[in-house]
Amino acid sequence: MQTNLQITYADGTEKVVATGPADIVAFEAEFDISIARLNDGFKMTHLYFLAWSVEKRVGATNLEFNAWVETIQGVEADPKASSR
Repeated sequence: MQTNLQITYADGTEKVVATGPADIVAFEAEFDISIARLNDGFKMTHLYFLAWSVEKRVGATNLEFNAWVETIQGVEADPKASSR
């Protein structure tokens, strides 16, 4: 399952990133829940973590998660660009 996320950075820059298997595995390890169960008890932290994981994996950031979150305005799912 691939999900595209739109990141809006503090400076207004927007970027769409695609999650991959490595991001899903990192998410499930970090939160000890299946990504398939996201609808149950969803938190924005989950979405931010997935976006950060992609950025970290592709080398777009060297920041740790909490520091990276301070650089963004938000993250949202980009439904028009998601696929399975």
